[in-house]
Amino acid sequence: MTICVKKKITVVITNRADYGRLLPIMRAIRTKPNITLQVIIAAPNFFNNFLWPLRHGKLFPALHFLWWHLSIIVLSYLDAGNEVDSNYLARMLSKEGFPVDARIPMIHKGGSAEAMISGAGVVLTTIPREFKRLGSDILLIYGDRFELLPVAMVAAMLNIPIAHIEGGDISGTIDESVRHAVTKLAHIHFPITEKSRERLIKMGEHPKRIYVCGMPALDMLGETNYSLDDFYIQNSIFQGSQINLHEPFALIIYHPVTTRGEENRTDVEILIRALTRIPLQKIVIGSNRDAGSSDTLDPLWHFALTQENRSVFFKSLEVSDFYRLLKNASVAVGNSSSFLREAAYLGTPVVLVGDRQQGRERGTNVVEVLHDADIIVEATQKQFEHGRYESDPRFGDGTAGTRIADVLASLDISQLPIQKKFYE
Repeated sequence: MTICVKKKITVVITNRADYGRLLPIMRAIRTKPNITLQVIIAAPNFFNNFLWPLRHGKLFPALHFLWWHLSIIVLSYLDAGNEVDSNYLARMLSKEGFPVDARIPMIHKGGSAEAMISGAGVVLTTIPREFKRLGSDILLIYGDRFELLPVAMVAAMLNIPIAHIEGGDISGTIDESVRHAVTKLAHIHFPITEKSRERLIKMGEHPKRIYVCGMPALDMLGETNYSLDDFYIQNSIFQGSQINLHEPFALIIYHPVTTRGEENRTDVEILIRALTRIPLQKIVIGSNRDAGSSDTLDPLWHFALTQENRSVFFKSLEVSDFYRLLKNASVAVGNSSSFLREAAYLGTPVVLVGDRQQGRERGTNVVEVLHDADIIVEATQKQFEHGRYESDPRFGDGTAGTRIADVLASLDISQLPIQKKFYE
């Protein structure tokens, strides 16, 4: 009798954006009889175990963490549905039928480099025990978020093979450095495009362990209802005036650039001057919580609230609701990576502002501009007049989740060398 030993594949989710990207893969993995999927949530809103430090340290760290725990509770009540809510992630996973195998704290005030470092440090000290307890065979990790670097570092130190999605991309801000660092720790690679695959090989990664499967987020687009007739917002902060979604609107997302420091506020002020001159209705979505976010989020929030009957502001959105808006927007303005990939697939005209996505592959739907109000206004008008673009398939065909799961299911871990060697 042949005994089938299931591989334990662990994913770590830190925010709702990554949850949306990982969901198609998780669904596909669930269908594989030789894989057990394990899920770890890493988020500041850690209601279920705020005395975690008592299990690992002394009284002072516990009291320190209790202070942050109480502050996060207050924040969550004032800002319901915010992206750092681990309970929200747990609810979404439960809705999909996925168990939460572990939660780890990630203290993160947001808005500063120090907060990013603190959050990463807590992850670094908390996740080793969970990897050991769960007996993880493979870590599946997505992208370039700063808090995922310590996750990959711990897995590498524990000799857990790492499968990395979206390696080989180039972009601006600290994300590119994190992405390349995770690549050098990873053993299996799932780049989105052939260009990214070529970069991975140049970085010394073995071609036999690189699989171009496309972008998993695109899998979600094929099952999304894009109708706005029954548009609803769930677990999201909505502020501003009601707008008519049957009339043209611009979708605005502007994230801070961690390497620009205080220049972020100047950059967003220029963007706002341009937005006041654009006659379209505007839907503004809050930025991530990277260093500099207070310099970008607060001014855009104030802008949206002062535009009578012309603008609304959402702190965050359900993944499906975001895609509905991105699909129906007359033009998207800002610097979100979704404007380069998902928008290319959907054919939405984009005005990409600044250098946050510098060098990143993009479709023909993107016009790139500097921080200049006149240029932003002119580019937005031209993109609005151009209208929708043809769907661009360069980032995938909507089957990435299944293809990645197939590779993971076929992997023979015993034949996967833990000691990496530079490929030449």
